[in-house]
Amino acid sequence: MFKKTTLTVVRIGTSDNFKDSAPCVDCTKILKQLQIKKSLDLVLDLVVASLSRLGRLAAENSSLMLTGRTHNVAAQPTTLGKRFANTAEELINAYNKANFLYNHFPLRGLKGAVGTQQDLLDLFEGNFEKVDLIEKRLAEILEFDEILDSVGQVYPRSLDFEVIAALVQISSAPENFSKTIRLMAGHNLATEGFKEGQTGSSAMPHKMNARTSCLLYTSDAADEGLGVD
Repeated sequence: MFKKTTLTVVRIGTSDNFKDSAPCVDCTKILKQLQIKKSLDLVLDLVVASLSRLGRLAAENSSLMLTGRTHNVAAQPTTLGKRFANTAEELINAYNKANFLYNHFPLRGLKGAVGTQQDLLDLFEGNFEKVDLIEKRLAEILEFDEILDSVGQVYPRSLDFEVIAALVQISSAPENFSKTIRLMAGHNLATEGFKEGQTGSSAMPHKMNARTSCLLYTSDAADEGLGVD
């Protein structure tokens, strides 16, 4: 014997033809949050790859001595491996903060037009347990471990600020490292060299600019509104 059951299909998104549907605000905000979380996941993967490379470079150059500087003036001996380790340390800290945000980034959930879940409550005839169940199931499918309890039409925009802050912190490590390379190149302590067929400027083909570091540093500086040549 089979137990007779009924199935209610909830469509995410409004339409004049969809009687049993949740407001489109649920769809748009959930999709935006999903995009943010998926993007953070990609960034974190790149950070792990960068840390792996920095770790190898730190180990390979652990005994290569060079002059450490304070105020850009020769101070004490250090190693090239230490320079790589410094960058890795900064990046690890940024990774930990961003990874915590990724794991605890909360979903707005199915809260309806003004955050009261009125649409779903009407659909399920005031059954709070069913509404809670479908919201938790959606969060599980989208791989969100936390759901916001009380929101309005949108989730708190301070969450967006947290994401931007995490990305800025992640970018600080490579920006700082590229600036170090540029300073070292100015003292003939480091060079990116020439790739096959590469030359310097048209007027000075011999000139070995730290081109990758320059592009990285000036790009970050431009984002911060700084005028850097």
